[in-house]
Amino acid sequence: MPPSRQVVDRLWHYLCPSFTLAVAPASRSQLLCHAKKSRFLSPTIINPRFQSTARERPPYQWPNGHSPNSQNRLRFQLHWSHRPPDPDDHSSRTSAIIRLGTNAELHQELHRRANGGDLAWARYLVYTLVHSRGERPDSRHYYALILANTDLALGSVEDVERLVQEMKDQHVDIDSATHHAVLKALAIHPSYTLRAQTLQELKATWTPLTPAGHHYVIAGLLRDRQLELALESFHALQQHDITPEPWLLNLLLHTCLSVSAFPEATTLLHQRLALTTPTSPLPSAVWLHVLTSAAQALHHPLIAFTWDRAVATDYLNPPSGLCSLVLDSCSRAADPDLATDVFRVLGGRSSPVRPFHYEALLETYLGAGDLESALTVLNIMARTPQPPTDASARSLFLFLRDRADGRGGPSDALRVLRARAKSGERAPLCAVNAVLEALVWRGELGEALAAYRRLAFLVPDGARPNTHTFNLLLQGCSKAMTVAGSRTKDTNDGLEARVAQHHQPTAAVAAASSAAAAATARANVGGKPTALFLAAEMRALDVAPDALTYDRLVLICAKASGGGEGGAGGGPKSLDDAWRYFEEMRRAGSGEGRAKGWFLRRGTFAVLARKMAATGDER
Repeated sequence: MPPSRQVVDRLWHYLCPSFTLAVAPASRSQLLCHAKKSRFLSPTIINPRFQSTARERPPYQWPNGHSPNSQNRLRFQLHWSHRPPDPDDHSSRTSAIIRLGTNAELHQELHRRANGGDLAWARYLVYTLVHSRGERPDSRHYYALILANTDLALGSVEDVERLVQEMKDQHVDIDSATHHAVLKALAIHPSYTLRAQTLQELKATWTPLTPAGHHYVIAGLLRDRQLELALESFHALQQHDITPEPWLLNLLLHTCLSVSAFPEATTLLHQRLALTTPTSPLPSAVWLHVLTSAAQALHHPLIAFTWDRAVATDYLNPPSGLCSLVLDSCSRAADPDLATDVFRVLGGRSSPVRPFHYEALLETYLGAGDLESALTVLNIMARTPQPPTDASARSLFLFLRDRADGRGGPSDALRVLRARAKSGERAPLCAVNAVLEALVWRGELGEALAAYRRLAFLVPDGARPNTHTFNLLLQGCSKAMTVAGSRTKDTNDGLEARVAQHHQPTAAVAAASSAAAAATARANVGGKPTALFLAAEMRALDVAPDALTYDRLVLICAKASGGGEGGAGGGPKSLDDAWRYFEEMRRAGSGEGRAKGWFLRRGTFAVLARKMAATGDER
């Protein structure tokens, strides 16, 4: 069967735009191949004004009866298979210039569209100049198309590369302006190889970069995420005494902040502020971005500088979430002045200040060593609808614990609380509990019990100790028994050794006996009697115990059942008390959703099991 005849019609040209029936002369440019490619979007998509009509457009009448030869005309038709913007559209200035303007006016419009990065119109204007007006493609057309590739939507580095290669193939002179147009396009659509090639060509022709060219190179390196090279080029720009443009500094600042290069960002911010004037200040969006980036990374020097220049002057009003981040940074850096100014901003809003804001301010004052101001924060917080809890004053305990042997310890805190109580300013219970916990951690149970007896004088009227207060004191009792027991054992061992050595009492032996008696006395102060007194206080004040309360009572009674671990040696009765507290603990915790109630901690259970096994108790 003979092969069927291939019909080359308009549909064929549309589907196969690269098909040609004749080879065009090599001297003719392929410019329009780039002006209309298969990936080119119709201007109708870009601008809804360019709506093509359904009627067929009449053939174009060439001016003065002159038209390109048939081969070139065929090539133009093949590469322009998509219909260009409708020339009958009178709503566009460019359409009017195309219809009525001269070639010089068309070039002016082409230059304007190319500088604006409007690739769609730039392609159509080049098409009009070459196809309709009969101009021969030259460097002006290539320059406009390369420059128009700064279009974010339609521009691409592939188009720029093909245009540059075509200029070389067609022996079109690539001047300095075209090279700079390439660099500007690469600042939007980066290509490291084409940028290096362009710079090398400029260097080979002894053509220096213009200030704008330096800016384009730095912007292209930033687009390539080559921050180090971009900063080196920026320093070279400054060495040439070129003043950087504000947009370049903003771009460098944004890139440095995105990679947490805060020292470089701080330097760039100072340089950017040097370019501002009272009539053109730094935009608030830039200030907000700098403050947000620094606050998220808790970089306090940049936070403090930004806050002082933008927020303290009422130029920027940061959101409440950002203020919380700034407070966290202040608590880490111990900057009470900035934290106080943050509270000024938060206090001027309709939304109330939250407890975590006060907690951050409390940590800030404690970090600065200002104990009195920290206690004042707790007093202010106690007057809010959400009073402080023991968790809110945790930072106060940590501060007192770390300074237990120096100035600002629990003794100083008690002195401040007593002085304020005399002046009528009572402290919240959580502050007193934090002081008690610091005393217990230091091993000063006697002072802790003395502070407990004066609790009604320190806290507001109607306030009473809570479960956490008694748990802390019970912890002190257990700790005192353990410490006293170990000291008693060591003293007794030394006493026996001295007696065996001298065979008669001496002054050293008498001193050792006194030390053993003192250790036993300390054990009695913090032993089982004190724990039973605290348990009676809880029943009298109607304070409900929790699992930790029972656990520590069991542990104290178990230790008191034998003299090995401190205590007065309560014997079997103490062991019976420990078992009674254990059974009461399991009954009390049965209503908490657990079938077997509360249970002892692993260490407490081990102590109780060893004591019962040592006495032969089968319970």
